[in-house]
Amino acid sequence: MKSNTIKFICQWGMILFILISCDSYPQEVKEALVLAGNNSTQLEAVLKHYKRKDRQKYKAACFLISNMPYHKSLSEIILDSVHHTFFAQMDSLYQKKALRGVRNK
Repeated sequence: MKSNTIKFICQWGMILFILISCDSYPQEVKEALVLAGNNSTQLEAVLKHYKRKDRQKYKAACFLISNMPYHKSLSEIILDSVHHTFFAQMDSLYQKKALRGVRNK
């Protein structure tokens, strides 16, 4: 009788442990994943990665993902070749300046 009771309690304890450990994402994260569409698989991969390794980084990822719906563009920004040329020139100037700074040290 006592053995059956202990067995029963252990079985229910295991079931509760499994249910608790299958913790789902917070509601805000679930909503953001739905809105992410095709990108949701990459976001879920990030969540799964950090959930197993680092609780603080997992919470940070949840925070960032849950706030993603509020930071999006309603239209695509398309730049013409003039802008691409400008950015390429500015980038090359920055790289040259950075190299000069390294050489001077």
